[in-house]
Amino acid sequence: MASGDKIILSGSAGINVYVDTLAYSKGYYCIGSDRNIYKSLTDDNTGNDPVDDTDEVNWKFHLNMDSITTTEKPMQLRGGTTGEHSTFTGEPREVTVNTDKKTLVVHDGVTAGGVTVKAIINTDKTVTVGSDGDFATMNEALEFLSSYYPQYKQNGINVEVKLLAGFTMTEQVAINGIDLGWITITGEDDETTIDADDFEDIPALEYHTTNTPTFSAKNGVLPTIGQLFTTTNGGTENNGVHLENSKCKVLSGCGVKNVGQYGIIASECSFAVIRDSVFSGAGGNGIYAVHSSLINAYGADASGSGDNGIHAAANSTISAIMSNASDAAKKGIFALQGSRVAAYDCTATNTGSYSVYAGRNSHIDATASDCSTDGDPTVEYFVEKGSTITMHDASGETDTNISLNTLDTDGIIYG
Repeated sequence: MASGDKIILSGSAGINVYVDTLAYSKGYYCIGSDRNIYKSLTDDNTGNDPVDDTDEVNWKFHLNMDSITTTEKPMQLRGGTTGEHSTFTGEPREVTVNTDKKTLVVHDGVTAGGVTVKAIINTDKTVTVGSDGDFATMNEALEFLSSYYPQYKQNGINVEVKLLAGFTMTEQVAINGIDLGWITITGEDDETTIDADDFEDIPALEYHTTNTPTFSAKNGVLPTIGQLFTTTNGGTENNGVHLENSKCKVLSGCGVKNVGQYGIIASECSFAVIRDSVFSGAGGNGIYAVHSSLINAYGADASGSGDNGIHAAANSTISAIMSNASDAAKKGIFALQGSRVAAYDCTATNTGSYSVYAGRNSHIDATASDCSTDGDPTVEYFVEKGSTITMHDASGETDTNISLNTLDTDGIIYG
């Protein structure tokens, strides 16, 4: 132990034992080389071994360590709840116990609340959120679980935040610089309602900063979304999922519906896996990748968007094979600025302007796509500024802005 360290012995000992090789004041105790406890008889003892002081001038034998038993009264550390710790400033090197989280907290004499020592979690664990749950809010549950660290287990462990029946989400989850991908959010209801009326901008986000996302991550990994959410009171700025240089996974049949702006936006080299997920009814783009981002949206539902169903921009890629981009107010499938969309067997029916649009050196594979429409879009397939579309075996209306299989200044459409 280092100079100045203190051992507190509870029970019959009832004393503070200091380990200090520089000086001991009168009345202090130390451990000798024989592992017994001695009491200082003078001030400024210079750290000489008490065992050698047979005349008891500086030291006096006090207690045989063998007489201290732990079976009757084990050593206990001071402890308190999370709330009590938040206002507690411990002594330097003091260790206390958070009785809520069952974790150790190390103090430095300055920082209120100390520093939590992450505990290992190595078995499946589920916490509940709701009026009768373990926590009242999702953020409280995530804060609790983030004080743990998952241990490697073959085939992994399942750590779950379960939203109880009747729970309404009125909060935003904003990840910044941490990985919570080992946690899965689930729910007892078929759909969990999001009331976004009081949602605010997230200061850490740098792209589309005026948006108010329900789930956001910057330089991190969101919890896996294993529940279907439907949004109310979202306004025109609410996003379902917003990623900046981050990752997320949304399970099949899950996602965020009816948001005011983007169902999901992945920006700044983000990556999202949203196979067979649901981001329908968005006020803006249903599924949106921008600034060199990648989305695997195989079989995803981006129907009923107020702008574009599936949109890739600024050197981004979306795999939208067998996805649904129908009933978009503007474009069903839209690639711009060197982007790529794989939309094989995709449905982009009843769009407002274009079913499939590739612009500014972009490419869309719309092979076997369905662009049937009851409306009056300008054309179904449109290329401009050196772009390409592949539409072999496409069904429904197949109007194009240039002749098929003919190179043009706007590009080429293969069919």
